[in-house]
Amino acid sequence: MGDRSWTDAAIMGVGVALICAPALGYVTTQQIHDSRAASGPLPAEDRARVERVARRGPVPEDDALRQAALRVAEDRLVVLRQTRARALALPSRRRQSSAMVTCGGSGSSPVCRYKLAFGSP
Repeated sequence: MGDRSWTDAAIMGVGVALICAPALGYVTTQQIHDSRAASGPLPAEDRARVERVARRGPVPEDDALRQAALRVAEDRLVVLRQTRARALALPSRRRQSSAMVTCGGSGSSPVCRYKLAFGSP
């Protein structure tokens, strides 16, 4: 591995922070914006309670808070499903591209048809 210094580690940490912090800030801002839009007009203390309820429960007795928490949870579920679908589609396309290269672009042999249908093992 070699000799590593704390200076190298600190420089790497600062570099990673400079790259990741803006992306994380953007994602967090979008989530807060989407949550406010989904929950509707609520006072600050109710909005915090709705966030907590939408994340881990328990279901509140107040109908307005319950409906707001349900809207927030459903909105997050839609975003999660969209993100998951995109994340799962990318490796599948990569496998198919790999199979096309392996088969030379033709799917005439049974092995190539299998690779195109199910991806390369």
